[in-house]
Amino acid sequence: MTTSKIFKPTQIHATTNTSQSNGTDLTSTTINGILDQVFLQDNSAEDTPEQKVLRASTQTPNTPDDIPFTRKEMLQVVKSLNNAKAPGPDGINNQVLKLINKTSPEILLKFYNKCLAHHCFPDCFKIGQIVLFSKKNKNPEDPSSYRPINLLPAIGKLLERLLINRLKYHVFKDNKISSCQFGFKPNSSTIHAIDAALTQIQVNKAQQLHSALLCLDLKNAFDSLWWPAVKQALRDLQCPRNLYLTTTDYLHNRKSIVLHNNSVITRQQARGCPQGSCMSADLWNFTFNHIIDHHWPAHTKIVAFADDVAFIINGRTREQLQENSNNTLQIFNALCKRIKLQSSHQKSQALIVHKPGRTITRNPTFKIDNHRIRCVKTINYLGLT
Repeated sequence: MTTSKIFKPTQIHATTNTSQSNGTDLTSTTINGILDQVFLQDNSAEDTPEQKVLRASTQTPNTPDDIPFTRKEMLQVVKSLNNAKAPGPDGINNQVLKLINKTSPEILLKFYNKCLAHHCFPDCFKIGQIVLFSKKNKNPEDPSSYRPINLLPAIGKLLERLLINRLKYHVFKDNKISSCQFGFKPNSSTIHAIDAALTQIQVNKAQQLHSALLCLDLKNAFDSLWWPAVKQALRDLQCPRNLYLTTTDYLHNRKSIVLHNNSVITRQQARGCPQGSCMSADLWNFTFNHIIDHHWPAHTKIVAFADDVAFIINGRTREQLQENSNNTLQIFNALCKRIKLQSSHQKSQALIVHKPGRTITRNPTFKIDNHRIRCVKTINYLGLT
């Protein structure tokens, strides 16, 4: 009511994993099954030796602190707040924040600068309320058929915006994000990503080379993001010390709640881009950047739009195209596994673009993690078929 925003409630069905439950509260069991798929666990016992070292790393960047947030920054962020956004569990919406900033502008600014000075993102700002929406034309008994929206406290999201704006300033002013990443970057769009892929295919054709367009899917990409890898990315990007420490605190002790039958179901978040957070997309870009920026072989061009990854790989013959592609896929899979990302061969696809005057009569065999990638005659890449 406070936001004049009405959510259509989703009817929760007994899922296939819980239909045999002997419990009396079947929908509670169903909700927990859905949350199990959203909030992935981070089991340190499964770490490789390399991952154990990364997890144990607590080194802080040897960089100077950034300056306190300014009144101009605060005003710009507050003005950008959407009045129609639903509030978090505390019920405070963006209109309230705008009123506070208008009547007593120093209150919020002083508070957020205290947070920055003490490297603190308050725990009460890390609690989000989950609202479940059913995906269109999906089986209501399948837990993956529900899309969770996490409603975070507006006062915390304002601090998030101040933080991420500073982080992006330091990252983008020095062009630290690969030019092959087109998602969530200034002056970049899907059109630029599509153009980069098509241009490389034309270059290959001009050189009398076959091309393989490999569109790869990462399983639960944003939900799987590993927090030790996020911290390492921030260190590699040499962000200011106080921004780094405040962001690492932001990742600590995050929780989400679901209100159900006069009770509260609580779930601790241990990995993944925080649902509903305005920092999520940029934290993904920062972390995934070292994979995109890898020194790929000369026969390989990578194009990314956030977690949508495409490789354009060339070869003079079918055999060479297959060998080059599988070499690249092996490297990509290993880099992903280092930061606990998994490729989904079921959703990945390959399209062969033949060189002028020569047609490959039998498709090459492409494999990732020992699983075959399906070759198709048409492919949908970022909405273009």
